[in-house]
Amino acid sequence: MTKQMNMFSIISVAFVVVAVISLRLLPFAFDDAYIHFRIAENFARDGMPYFNSEQPVMGTSSPVWTYVLTLLALTHISLPIIVALLNSGLTVLGAVVWSRLLDKIVDRPFSKMLLWIFSSVYVGILLPSSAGLMETPLAMLLVAWACLLLLNKSPFAWTVIVIGVFTRYELVVFVFFVGVLQFVSDRRHLFRNTICFLLPFVLLSLSVLLLFSTLVPQPVSAKQIVYSLSRESVFHNAFYSLVPKLDYPILGIHFGVRAQHLISAGISWAWVAGVFFFAGLTFYSLPLSEFFQNVHQRWVLCIGITGVMIMLAYILKRVFLHAWYAPLFCIPIVFFFFATSRMSLFATLAALGLAVLPSSTLVEYSMAAVGYTHILRTATSGARVQRYMEVGSVLNRIFPTARLMTSEIGGLGYSFRGELLDGVGLITPNALKYHPLTGAASGIGGIPADFVRNMSPELIVSYPVFLKDFKETDISEQYLRLQISAFSDEYSIRSGADSIWGCDKLYIYIRRDVVDHNKTQILKKDLGATLAP
Repeated sequence: MTKQMNMFSIISVAFVVVAVISLRLLPFAFDDAYIHFRIAENFARDGMPYFNSEQPVMGTSSPVWTYVLTLLALTHISLPIIVALLNSGLTVLGAVVWSRLLDKIVDRPFSKMLLWIFSSVYVGILLPSSAGLMETPLAMLLVAWACLLLLNKSPFAWTVIVIGVFTRYELVVFVFFVGVLQFVSDRRHLFRNTICFLLPFVLLSLSVLLLFSTLVPQPVSAKQIVYSLSRESVFHNAFYSLVPKLDYPILGIHFGVRAQHLISAGISWAWVAGVFFFAGLTFYSLPLSEFFQNVHQRWVLCIGITGVMIMLAYILKRVFLHAWYAPLFCIPIVFFFFATSRMSLFATLAALGLAVLPSSTLVEYSMAAVGYTHILRTATSGARVQRYMEVGSVLNRIFPTARLMTSEIGGLGYSFRGELLDGVGLITPNALKYHPLTGAASGIGGIPADFVRNMSPELIVSYPVFLKDFKETDISEQYLRLQISAFSDEYSIRSGADSIWGCDKLYIYIRRDVVDHNKTQILKKDLGATLAP
């Protein structure tokens, strides 16, 4: 009883710490989180799970997360606050469940110290996604829960797996490998397991089809067309996805660099080669026969391969790798090395080495929560989201019936509740026929001039980097162009930056036939807007 009380106390303290960090860093949540929030609030209010209530487009890439947020929206509590608390609980609970899985799956004695280290690593990996208010903590909890249920031969595991897949579609990779493993090790319950998988899969598929008439989210289709990233750049992002911003104040001195910037491109690839060489030595040192003879070791191999395959899928498909994607492959890979740490000295070194970066993430987020927000890796992007929300709130007040075109729809769309036209096509399919754009910044697209010409929106809001195709055309002359600082004064100070993507201004275009002197004055007064040269 005392042991259980101690464990409960530790979990409670961990939840409070993660929750305080998340609430303190609430302004620096990801822009995409607000896409989910607007869709969920529309669903709760109007019964329409769409970004623009009257436009039946599947703007969510996570149906289960949308359903969860919709239930939360019915409480009328601020979604960012309640999700920060929910994600904190999911992250800590996920650390407990994954640690339980690690302890159960390893036959040899596993020290409590390594379990605590793994739990800390897990929290460190998930903290950006959790504080960023994304769905990844729920997805990773479902994976571990399903594995534990499968080890206990519970048919309910397959229902949990299906829910996980509809939370993050990438987890279909997990379904494939787990399905193969179960087929090999437990053919007696093949029919039962198949039914337990197909029934919830069909029900969830039908719910999505009834709401959206498709199972493929519009953002998935759009990103394949709009983004033109090299596999090399995606690999680089995947490899460095956990490297934090090293800008810690030590004796009053700030070291404002990122770890990967310390390494030139050539040395970087040499380092990568060294890491793969070390990984090869690790696998060579493992008793591979155990992975085929021992059912628990098969699970270890299955989880590790799942992480590697998800990462390879991102690279081969040249996916724009957001920070909340990284845990989907990082956690299984880290789990593999911790699970094999008792089998090889190399695996032990790999596990402890992998623990360093997530641990530094805990330091980074803890320091940011107590006031050093400029060291946060999401500080600049968070300042951008807050600027969008400030602009959206003012425009919503003075142009409530206008159509607003932009390139990033999250924070702007959460504060501006009128119709949004997405130049990148995540919620506006018609935009995709104008993509891909030649000369798009960093292969991430922008607002096509012909899309502006065709739709003639009353308002356009974006940073210059996304307006290259538009601002040099004659159509831009139909708009009055105002400029404001890239960030508000408050968030420029908090982020320690005054520009993003090389842009120190944010542009607001107003179609000249709807320009109103009084409204322009409000923009100048409330946002510090000036006429752009």
